[in-house]
Amino acid sequence: MIDGIQLYLVIATALACGLMSGALYASSSFVMAGLGRLPPEQGIAAMQSINVTAVRPGFMAGFFRHQGLLQCPSLHPAGRRR
Repeated sequence: MIDGIQLYLVIATALACGLMSGALYASSSFVMAGLGRLPPEQGIAAMQSINVTAVRPGFMAGFFRHQGLLQCPSLHPAGRRR
């Protein structure tokens, strides 16, 4: 049974992964569809602009936060078998 801090780490990891999967789903479902409706030159310019804008500390922190959280439950001493 998972309890204590390990439970909170697992919940935080699941929430972070869920939020990131929602962002990736949004990107693949309607952002890419919208870009596909543009003429190729405008679509390329728009995607390049999105790529430049996306590399911001706030987005990158959210994008990589779950990677660190994925390691926490397995590294916590309560998760190790004795």
